[in-house]
Amino acid sequence: DVILARESWVNPTLKHNINLIHEYKTARYGFLRPFMIGMAFAGKSAYSESLERTLINIGIAFQMQDDFLDLYGDSRLGKTIGGDLKEGNLTVFHEKLVENKNNFDFQKYAHIWHSDNITPEDLKWAETQIEKLGIKKEVEEGMHKLIKIAKKEIEKLANVNPEVKSLLAEMAEFVV
Repeated sequence: DVILARESWVNPTLKHNINLIHEYKTARYGFLRPFMIGMAFAGKSAYSESLERTLINIGIAFQMQDDFLDLYGDSRLGKTIGGDLKEGNLTVFHEKLVENKNNFDFQKYAHIWHSDNITPEDLKWAETQIEKLGIKKEVEEGMHKLIKIAKKEIEKLANVNPEVKSLLAEMAEFVV
């Protein structure tokens, strides 16, 4: 995560790097592996490619929601609003802003990203750019699409008992 963030400021492989972070750091490490370990401890073997895709989609949607809440959430949830921007984290929003760098004042964004001196006005400016460029809507739709795909995969899972399927579906809904 840290290495990719420092090497990927405006790199053509930025999207690939962010996808790797979302898949490996969040989806696999935070969703797939814990689920598989829990199943192993329970003496169950429920692995399938479909289950893996399901949990990865849920995990990626979770990370997108985390990025979303960093900008649009409530600090009472325990997140510092704008923390990812201040820390220079690679987020889905950063990826999309870099993709759109010719459509807004990218120099101003570059000054704000990874800056210890972000003001509430800077944060509001970044949110406005994200909304004007349609990125906020795109991210929301992307999260919901991943959850929709995951829920369809859950329905098709073989060798997984109905209670586990129900819990997976609840987890998917909870993420967004």
